Amino acid sequence: MYFAFDTETTDIPRPHLHLAHPAQPHLIQFAGILFDEAGNEIERLSTLVRPEPGAIMTQKALSAHGITLETARERGANPDIVLSWFMKMANRAKLMIGHNVNFDIHVMRVLAARLKGIDWAPQAPLYCTMINATPMINLPPTRRMVQAGRFDAKPPSLSECMEYFFGERLIDAHDAYSDVQACIRVFHELIHSTEPIS
Repeated sequence: MYFAFDTETTDIPRPHLHLAHPAQPHLIQFAGILFDEAGNEIERLSTLVRPEPGAIMTQKALSAHGITLETARERGANPDIVLSWFMKMANRAKLMIGHNVNFDIHVMRVLAARLKGIDWAPQAPLYCTMINATPMINLPPTRRMVQAGRFDAKPPSLSECMEYFFGERLIDAHDAYSDVQACIRVFHELIHSTEPIS
């Protein structure tokens, strides 16, 4: 089984802080799809998630996904239910997949620390479509990268991956379900490519 997932949050994770620190971001949207080696969908969850008390939405996050705290509180699922489903799927997977997957893993580790007081970590290997697509797409470094002395290829966004591999625009970028569907398509393209990938 393969498990692809995506998160939308109130802010970016802070790796230098404890997982349960109040400044860590809150999950407000989650999507995950468990699928088999033939690409058949086995289980799916796509939902807004009710943020815990104390959540603060940054303007940058709001501009990206457009989900307000009020909307997430009114329409979001119980975060305990979302976390339990996620952990169950993670335990069934032989590979966990995401675009910038370390970001999403950190978000779910924060949720596990907040809700269950545990330092959860995935048992299955991680596959990042962003990292694996970087040498293939080979985008020029951004000005900010160059100023920092980095001249390697820019990691592609999911939208840039969709444009490169399929000649399509990613509709509803930063919607967790739209992103996870696109991520799965990119994953299949990468693993079936004849180009070497890491």
